[in-house]
Amino acid sequence: MKTHQAKVINVVQAKTKYGLKLVLNAELLSDNSQVACWSNELGNKLYRSKHKGDIVELIESDKGKYSVLDREPPHNIDSAGLKPVKEVMSSIPKSNGYVNNGTTTTQQVANNAVEDYLSNDLGLPELLTDRQKQDLSKLTQERAKLLVFCIETMKNEMDAKGFEFYENSVRSLGVSLFISISKYIP
Repeated sequence: MKTHQAKVINVVQAKTKYGLKLVLNAELLSDNSQVACWSNELGNKLYRSKHKGDIVELIESDKGKYSVLDREPPHNIDSAGLKPVKEVMSSIPKSNGYVNNGTTTTQQVANNAVEDYLSNDLGLPELLTDRQKQDLSKLTQERAKLLVFCIETMKNEMDAKGFEFYENSVRSLGVSLFISISKYIP
């Protein structure tokens, strides 16, 4: 089975020798070919909810027959759990340092943002399981530690050899080292 994105042309009732059928006609976005999705149910709510110009996802069977994939639509930005980017960005502190007066640091906000991203249902077709979220979180932390190690190693080596350097140069060289090493890490 394969999935395809398609644009709805129309939804009509067709008279066949087997009786009335509901047909959703669509145009595949990949090659502009027209396909039909047939339903024996005249009251099929999924097919009836589609209108001309809607983008739908179709499943193609091994026999070349198409049907509409019934997925929950993505959540609106106004719905609970998701906030507009401007609102989220305005809540992030401008300071990069740690503040002792009880306010949240940028590092804590970043950690919370990653945690929120991993734990929220964003309405994506394939959601991560809790185990996958934990694995992704651990991998991110390990890679961050490796990046910091590469930058510190670059700084220490240049300092030990007596090179004069700028922090931005060392950071760039450390990132380059990290990228080179990452090619060999599974």
